[in-house]
Amino acid sequence: VLVVAAVSVTLAIVMGLLLVKTIMGSLTAAVSVANNIASGRLNNQVDVKTKDEFGELLRSLKQMDAKLGEIVGSVRTSADSVGSAATQLSQGNDDLSQRTQEQASALEETAASMEEMTAYFRKALKRVRRKPGEDLLSALAQAEEVGNVLSEEEILSTAILLLAAGHETTASLVGSGTLLLLQHPEALDALR
Repeated sequence: VLVVAAVSVTLAIVMGLLLVKTIMGSLTAAVSVANNIASGRLNNQVDVKTKDEFGELLRSLKQMDAKLGEIVGSVRTSADSVGSAATQLSQGNDDLSQRTQEQASALEETAASMEEMTAYFRKALKRVRRKPGEDLLSALAQAEEVGNVLSEEEILSTAILLLAAGHETTASLVGSGTLLLLQHPEALDALR
């Protein structure tokens, strides 16, 4: 009887140790996966060998790990897209800012040129009012005095307009004519 009791106790201890080892192995694996997930390490290798509650827990942790991996991957892809779009917007803003500065500078130059032309024509208008000649500005100044009322600003605006229009058409005519003559050598030979 004593021997049977000793064998029974030994078998109970061995069975208990095997049961504890099995439970602790599954529990240790579950804790390891949970700790990895909690520290941000995803896509863990999870081997589920049992069909008990611990096996079910490991399967759930494996699914959670995979799903979190997908979500983090999606967020990273979205973050990369947002980063790329932000970079493009920043470059576009820099380009727009540069073009705006260039246009503002060109506008300032144009305004300065207009002020210079206005000052030039204002002096010329004073001169032709004192001593008129046979030029267009004298005719405009005399028309004001003869009853066709033109204000000083109207005379100045007309003079600047005529200067700009005459310059632009002449420059375009010379450039276009030269280009056409170079493209048609027979016409250039006929002019010689």
